[in-house]
Amino acid sequence: MSVVLALAVYALSGSVVAADLVWSADLEGDDAGFSAAGETGQWEWDEVTTGPAACFTGVNCWATLPQGAYLHEATDYLIFPVLDLTALAAPTLTFSHWMEIAPIDLGTVEAQVAGVWTRLDPAYGYTDVGGYSSSTAGWETVYFSLADLGESAALRISFVTGNTGFGSGWYVDDFAVYDGDIVPPSVTDLTELSDTEDVDGPYVVTATVVDDVGLESVRLEFAVDDGTVVQTTMTDLGGGIWEGQIPGQQSGHEITYWVVAADSENETVAPVEGWTFSVRLAPPTDLEGPDGLVHGPTATLAWGAPESIFDLEGYSVYRDEELVLEVTDPTAAVPLVTGDQSFTVTAVYDVGESAPTEPVEVSAAVPEVISVSPEEGYQGDTIRVEIVSSYLLMVDEEVALDLGDGVTVSALDVRDVDTLVATLSIDETAESSMRDVAITAGGWEVAFVAGFEVLSGEARPRIDSVDPADLTQGESTKLVIVATHPFAEVPLVSLGEGVVIEEVALLDDQQTLEVDLAVAWNAALGERVLEVDDGVRVLDDQIVWVRDYVVEVPRGGCSTTADSAFGGGWLVALLIGIRRRHTMRSGGQDQNFVNGSSSRKA
Repeated sequence: MSVVLALAVYALSGSVVAADLVWSADLEGDDAGFSAAGETGQWEWDEVTTGPAACFTGVNCWATLPQGAYLHEATDYLIFPVLDLTALAAPTLTFSHWMEIAPIDLGTVEAQVAGVWTRLDPAYGYTDVGGYSSSTAGWETVYFSLADLGESAALRISFVTGNTGFGSGWYVDDFAVYDGDIVPPSVTDLTELSDTEDVDGPYVVTATVVDDVGLESVRLEFAVDDGTVVQTTMTDLGGGIWEGQIPGQQSGHEITYWVVAADSENETVAPVEGWTFSVRLAPPTDLEGPDGLVHGPTATLAWGAPESIFDLEGYSVYRDEELVLEVTDPTAAVPLVTGDQSFTVTAVYDVGESAPTEPVEVSAAVPEVISVSPEEGYQGDTIRVEIVSSYLLMVDEEVALDLGDGVTVSALDVRDVDTLVATLSIDETAESSMRDVAITAGGWEVAFVAGFEVLSGEARPRIDSVDPADLTQGESTKLVIVATHPFAEVPLVSLGEGVVIEEVALLDDQQTLEVDLAVAWNAALGERVLEVDDGVRVLDDQIVWVRDYVVEVPRGGCSTTADSAFGGGWLVALLIGIRRRHTMRSGGQDQNFVNGSSSRKA
């Protein structure tokens, strides 16, 4: 049984009662036949608005002026209805009361014996030699034996006040008469244990325990951290003093305990809610952190060394209850995360760890890399990588990027303070591995651990085929390019100076391009590297040839020599005519060809 369940059971059950109920008055529906008498008549049956603020049960009870302070220099009585005690073997009166009066004021219960009003003493006595006085700790239940009063009992409550009266007065509720033993054992002077560093124990608990008839058992019960309830028998030291022990506990635990005393008919739990103490090694003191928003990955915390009976070995620093750092000095540069966070520090001793300090709240804007896209590249790749960060405050020409050996950063383009596009050239011999993406910007060095992977070049995207692979000066044609992998978007295509790219179309398979182009009549001859750039990757592993324009001269006796019938002027005239026709066909774009520029048709 857990401590919560155990105390709930005790609270609901109170004491075990085997006696018979003879008479009761809860005072809710009426005044139950009680009446006020005396000098001022200040006893009244009413709702309670002052003093305890509420009756023991319900809303109505008897009190000395329940709407205000009681009167002083007066003697007043609350008269019981006559109680029939016929054939009762052990009649006992019980009621609950709440009191707030001066120390010189007295309240008693009296019975009329042989025509004389005689004071009755409650089980375990009054709070003062003359009766009830001063204040109760709350509503309390009291018991009076009515034995030897005959077959009927005339009872009254007497309230005598002096001239220094103050407070709310005396309130009484829930009267009953039982036949039998209804008086539970009394538990007083219970040891209230304080928080301790002592992890060895035992923790000694003593209490004064008595019963009006006779005790059967006294035990100490406890639970650690609201866990299973442990019962231990208390030892009778004599004179009503009983002792129990709770064994030592490790630091960081909370112990709730209570005493259970029983006679043959009743059981008392004291205190009903239990008392709690903690085993806590001394924590550090005066934890302090930075004020305001921290812009950076760390913040400095400082604290005072604790005083303890044990040897201090170091400190543990927690962020939002998670261990982030272990140090030996009373200061630390602690790692931060963006947003609000709470730090505590514990002291670590040779016998265990202390309780945490009071928390320190820190608000931070931490420079960090959020994403790298794409997250991989191949040996031999030329690739553009977009890096998104927060709080790095990147500025052109003030940013550096490093991905380790074999990866060259050939260009950096800061799109905004949080976004960087880097062009990477990966060596064909670069090691295939995960790489940290390290950025230096805004005065910070930030690493995105294992943020990029270099893959084997065997699977690198390539241009699979180009058709045609030969181009001719002065030619307009369609070039078909097929890649091994889909393109990210419609790419830019380049074949260098003298080859104008007029239009690029990406077909449905996302891997095939149809490129309309024109070759200038004076484009340089020879190999051209075909470069295809889809914004993410640059493919440049294919060669296209630009070849000379060839004029086929008619055969069958026609001479091409200078001394022929046509002479050398025939060939010159033919070339001029071809050039003019080409200029007209290309819509006046011959200047582009001459300049050798490369453009993309809108």
